[in-house]
Amino acid sequence: MSILSKLIGNLRAAAHGRASQLVNLGLEGERAPQLTDGTHPKGYALCAWVYVCVSRIAHAVAEGAVVVEKRQGTEWVEQPGHPLELLLDYVNSDDDQYLLLVETVSWLKLAGNAYWLLLKGTGTQPAALQVLPADRVKVVAGRGKRSGRVAGYTVTDEQGKKQTYSDEEVVHFKLFGGTDQLYGQSPLKPIEGEINTYMAGTAFNRDFLKGGGIPALIIKSAFEMTDDQLKRLRDRFDEWHATRGRGRKPLFLTGDLEAIITGQSIDQALVETLPRYMRETIAAAFGVPPSVAGIWDQAHYANAKEQKRDFYSGTVKQTWRLLESALNEQLAPLFGDGIRVRFNTTHIAAMQPDFVELAQAAVALTMSGVMRIDEVREHLFGLGPIGGDWGRARWGSFTTGIIADENGKAADAYSAPAPVEPVASAPAEGDQGTPAEEPASGAPEAAQGDEGSVPDGSAGKRMKGAVRRLSASQRASLLKAVDRGRRRFEREIKQAQAPWYDKLADEMVAKLKENADKGLFRPGRIKRPSAMQFAFDLEPAAEDLRETLMPILNETYKHAGQAAIAVIDAGLNFDMDNPKARAYLLSRKREMKTVTANAQTRARQSIEQGLAEGETIEDLTARVLQWAETGREGYAENVARTETGISFNQASLDGYAQGGATHKEWLAGGGPSPPARDWHTAMDGVVVPIDEDFELETGSFNGPGDPEMDAEDVCQCRCALAPAFGDNEGDSESD
Repeated sequence: MSILSKLIGNLRAAAHGRASQLVNLGLEGERAPQLTDGTHPKGYALCAWVYVCVSRIAHAVAEGAVVVEKRQGTEWVEQPGHPLELLLDYVNSDDDQYLLLVETVSWLKLAGNAYWLLLKGTGTQPAALQVLPADRVKVVAGRGKRSGRVAGYTVTDEQGKKQTYSDEEVVHFKLFGGTDQLYGQSPLKPIEGEINTYMAGTAFNRDFLKGGGIPALIIKSAFEMTDDQLKRLRDRFDEWHATRGRGRKPLFLTGDLEAIITGQSIDQALVETLPRYMRETIAAAFGVPPSVAGIWDQAHYANAKEQKRDFYSGTVKQTWRLLESALNEQLAPLFGDGIRVRFNTTHIAAMQPDFVELAQAAVALTMSGVMRIDEVREHLFGLGPIGGDWGRARWGSFTTGIIADENGKAADAYSAPAPVEPVASAPAEGDQGTPAEEPASGAPEAAQGDEGSVPDGSAGKRMKGAVRRLSASQRASLLKAVDRGRRRFEREIKQAQAPWYDKLADEMVAKLKENADKGLFRPGRIKRPSAMQFAFDLEPAAEDLRETLMPILNETYKHAGQAAIAVIDAGLNFDMDNPKARAYLLSRKREMKTVTANAQTRARQSIEQGLAEGETIEDLTARVLQWAETGREGYAENVARTETGISFNQASLDGYAQGGATHKEWLAGGGPSPPARDWHTAMDGVVVPIDEDFELETGSFNGPGDPEMDAEDVCQCRCALAPAFGDNEGDSESD
């Protein structure tokens, strides 16, 4: 045993005494540096994989941009230039937002805690921020100004001087601490053993290779050696060890001495297997995928891309959420109520949806009937519903799918335009517009063929000398589909007008009160005031209505135009940038002033009647409120139905033309309330070329909802247009 002890003593230099974790593996030496609770932040400098993981997370989080939002009603609205946003952007004279986030997240991942000191300015709000070293901050337990269990924070500077701050002067970010409510737990705590083992193994490997690869060994003698022999052997070994790096001379032993390497390939295990295992454990504890940490052993393009997306949507997103929570609880309230911060990640590629995959999933879900289009929009894309037949479609498109009604019951299925149905073009002048003959009850509505094919005689094949209409059932389904789509936008337009009426009512009530305070309604006054003194101002009200309704009307026109193109299965996108669309939208902007003027007239007439009857200020106020209620419930609905009808029919006409339709057909609509006009019913089934007018008893118009129509023709009209196809003079036999 004495010989073994002496030999191992001479071999200590091979490991420089830093393989403390390897003592149980047959080596003896001094203890290597170890991470403990108080030294976790040192892991950033001592362990390469701690540095890599913390750095990757910190810089990824810093890519997010902090924005400030304010609650307005039920929505959060971004506030560019808000004082809190400016503070988080400026930070202090040395740091900007990026460095602020890198430092904060680095401390958070090393120590489990991060701290900001709020540097006060001339006012009550912070003027700058300073990141405090987490290993120099102690939490003072107790009741504070903001917290129920933290009274403040004591910070020790580099000279050992201590300074205590209240809980309102420090923002404390922390991870979950299972054993301590005041501090967060460092991610390094559960992997101390792995980190310490990795550092010890790395140190041993370095010194082992630096020493020329001298393994742990035992020299065995066949006979008992004297002290003098042992001394000579030790001197010989020391001499050889001291010169091996230069001459690489082998150590010759006599026939009675044998060198035995201890252990089973232990040196190889330490060089390769152990470090690989430890680095993967460390990366997993931080939530950093191997390829993101730079471990490429089993990585390729596909899984590296997915690992990066997982890293951002998991570890990085969770860190953003933790920072948001702390800032919204501790910092945002200093800038007023209803203020919050969040991270904007729309510029980060790894956080954006894979639209190719989503599109493939959307096709699979809709084509299989699992989800409707609106359901796919909501759950896959986070978009609002489009409503109508498009939104409720079970599969396929408007023309190739089964359209479900509002109760989920399937409506008629139609896969292509109808077969040829020769009809008269336009009725002769003076003719009452007798509807064209419908096909016989036994006539087929569409040619039979393979599923998904275009039947002979459909819109896909034009035949000279014939005008082809949609079949009877297709026209009925189209009329129902258009009506359902219109009702969606009618609700939106009606609801949008309610705040407008309320705002105008408030304006008029305020004018009544202002004039009452001036004595305008005092008893015995000889001259009666004019009702116009109390009516709302026309031009601002008209502009307000335009700003309220024009975006909806624009969306209505776009929706209806795209639906029209889909009816004829043209495979195109509806183009809003065209003269017809621009002229239509301009006409509706002008109409908003007419709607406003009519509303003002009704208000003025009601107030005039009240003044004539000598009503009090309370009575006149009641009249104004009644005017607003009637406007919200009655006139708003009339405007909604009228404007939606005009939008749908004009957009349909525009869409059919873009899609290649050559003719248009009047479809009479209506129901019990309101019923169809007699002269509109007489137009049902009349087909004219797409650029010509229909001849009604009230005039010549391009179709239902023509902006040139008078109120008796256009108000609450439920008629629609359908496409038809034929050959103009000079057309060839087929396209």
